Amino acid sequence: MSQTSPIPARAVLRYDDFCALSNTKVEQRLLEIVAEQGAKVVMAVVPFVADTEWELRGPIPLRPLSREKANLLKEFMPHHAEVALHGYSHQTVTRWSHLYEFGDRVQQKRQLDRLRDGRAFLEDLFGVNVQSFVPPWNEYSRSTLGALEEAGFRILSGQLGLGLSEGNLDFIPGCCAPDRFKSTVVTARTDPQAMVCLVLHEYDFKESGWAQASMDFGALAGLLEACGGQRVQWAGFEGCRASGEWSDRRLEANRELRRAMASPARRLLPYPYRLLRAPADR
Repeated sequence: MSQTSPIPARAVLRYDDFCALSNTKVEQRLLEIVAEQGAKVVMAVVPFVADTEWELRGPIPLRPLSREKANLLKEFMPHHAEVALHGYSHQTVTRWSHLYEFGDRVQQKRQLDRLRDGRAFLEDLFGVNVQSFVPPWNEYSRSTLGALEEAGFRILSGQLGLGLSEGNLDFIPGCCAPDRFKSTVVTARTDPQAMVCLVLHEYDFKESGWAQASMDFGALAGLLEACGGQRVQWAGFEGCRASGEWSDRRLEANRELRRAMASPARRLLPYPYRLLRAPADR
């Protein structure tokens, strides 16, 4: 087989911010479309999301995910949905608020406590072993990696290029936007090692009411259907880990590729890498 011969592309869908305050109607339709197209989505779940309303000078209340909402997701597990822990309360982080949950600004023991408590809560709700962690705001550090390993996590999914690539965790970069997903899948068919991870949020869909939304559910269904024509093999995080594809060395290789894409030296790379626009979403 030649280097450019098409092969089945492997792809992961990740939906962030599933929580007590997120749009249930949007999420239900998303899950339905994923199931209709024979795909699979990793739902990054916030166990105790920070509420948007609180008393003046009072504590910010946390809203736990309800069993009713968890049951919606359980209807699509395990064939079309998988659960990952997405932080603890996912409060908005700014240079003024300092509401960091993870990273060097937070003691490792506190990070460990949050990971253990959030994981135990989700495992009780969904009746599954939660192995994957998605850091809110892509904020994590060496201390977070240590806490994750001590808490028994096996998989970390963050934005490629922003975090560390060391330790015994499997790293699954999530950095492909919807407008580049189809073209990236086409490119991935020429690389037997490629895996494409598309990250979605509620605000990506016009049905959510967000003015900045870039697509509707019809577009998502069409995108997934088109990917089916490209012989896409859908996987969850746990399936990726079982295949042994995403070690820390693999993540570092992707970073090297991104740096090459931003350099005139990309012309020296073998086809098809030199045809990719920087940054390469891998």
